[in-house]
Amino acid sequence: MIRGFGLLEMLIALSLGLGILTVIIAHSTEAARVEKKVGGSQERLEAIFHAVDAIKADLNKCGMRLQDVRPFSDIAPFASTPGFFSSTYGIADEPLLEGALRGQQALRVAAGECFKKDKAVLIYDPAQPAWE
Repeated sequence: MIRGFGLLEMLIALSLGLGILTVIIAHSTEAARVEKKVGGSQERLEAIFHAVDAIKADLNKCGMRLQDVRPFSDIAPFASTPGFFSSTYGIADEPLLEGALRGQQALRVAAGECFKKDKAVLIYDPAQPAWE
């Protein structure tokens, strides 16, 4: 005679299965929460490292290409006040497209990213101690 599962055996099997399923779901939920937390922390760290690299690059440029004019100009590579810090650097060596005279109001130069509205520009001739 073949017998199937009894009611008590079936309830025990379902209870064990439900218990195991509950443990698996709880573990998966906790793992997802931890992974999300770690991912957010990693993104913040990457943003911090990027900001530090950008600051480092700006500080490395401080005074760049201003060494030639430092003896006869009053441009300081650093400026600071409480809550504010800035660095000044030269980033281009652009030749003029035509001759220039001191006090001239307009100059022709090749188009480039160095010349923008309201951005201070120092123009100097390394052959002669002339600058403006």
